[in-house]
Amino acid sequence: MIEFNGMPTGEVSKYVIKQNKKAGWIGGSLGGIVMLAAIIYAAVELQHPIVWLGLIVLALWFLLIALQPFKKDIPKLFATKLTILEDGKIIAYAYDQTYCNSIDSVRKILDVGNGYVFEFKFRYRNPYFHCQKDQITKGTIEQFEELFKDKIVRLDENK
Repeated sequence: MIEFNGMPTGEVSKYVIKQNKKAGWIGGSLGGIVMLAAIIYAAVELQHPIVWLGLIVLALWFLLIALQPFKKDIPKLFATKLTILEDGKIIAYAYDQTYCNSIDSVRKILDVGNGYVFEFKFRYRNPYFHCQKDQITKGTIEQFEELFKDKIVRLDENK
């Protein structure tokens, strides 16, 4: 059994927050494009200047996306404990839930410097599977790297 315990910091934390922001921008931009299309359609059809106030709403929409994640929500992005069991299960204990995945569903593991971020096959994706090297409490980093030797990729190699 290999276990990591604690809130990630440093490169792992920066990487997880960056990926969360990227997902927010993608999802929010799709919604913003739909809103922009609706505003333009309403402005052309109704020909009323008040409809253009919708652009203010759209600007506020993108401002809200840019401010995400809020400081109070950042701890909710991280797993505080990650356990890899001998039977091939990986368990992540997040802010309010526990998530379980299989070692077989791991596509690759990004080595982001001071920790690892798991990437799973599409069907099994979950953002809570990450760990920091210096927070290992059971097992060793060598055991971890041996277990995932074919799947560990340095972040700079992934670019």
